[in-house]
Amino acid sequence: MAHLHSSITLGDNHRGFQLGQNFGHVHVAPDPRKAVGASGQGRSSRDRRSGVRPQTWVLWIHASNVARFEQSVRDVADQLKSYGRKDPKADLVQLLRNWLRDKSKERWLIVLDNADDAGFLLEPPATTGEAQPAQRRTDYIPTCDHGSVIITTRSKREAPRLVYESDMVDVLPMSEGEAEELLESKLGELGQDDRELVLALDCMPLAIT
Repeated sequence: MAHLHSSITLGDNHRGFQLGQNFGHVHVAPDPRKAVGASGQGRSSRDRRSGVRPQTWVLWIHASNVARFEQSVRDVADQLKSYGRKDPKADLVQLLRNWLRDKSKERWLIVLDNADDAGFLLEPPATTGEAQPAQRRTDYIPTCDHGSVIITTRSKREAPRLVYESDMVDVLPMSEGEAEELLESKLGELGQDDRELVLALDCMPLAIT
């Protein structure tokens, strides 16, 4: 996968995606994105609700470490029912790559979640017997017109290793009003105690939901 070309990042210290905003549908495959924010700010939850439309595959890959990344990739390849996946000798990572590159498939969006350490993503994977093995683990995710990538991380320091720094966009934390709207969407009309609860939870989307 080529160096990602755009990103959404947040500063350190209590920054995160705002739930309740930018929930429009994807009509064309967008550039890859990078989401950076503190744990609990709703980076992953926001991604689940944004940029998704019918006939778009949303594929979650846990990117916190090598083992979870590779297991997630294999799980996704299996869930896609990739041809040849039942062969005991099959390389499910390569099968996933082939599926993603197939232009006859529907649009897809991959979320590399919790990529707090970008180092292993930029390292070569274990030898798979390919004639031209991937140089980096991210190379298994091709750059193509019908696919998009979102990367979430708690570390702004890691973002420039995966995306161009000039493309980073700072997104502020959820405001008190937005947090109340989120809670209201879950509980209905709010009372004073509910508003105090929002403040007690520090307006953090993950805690509210």
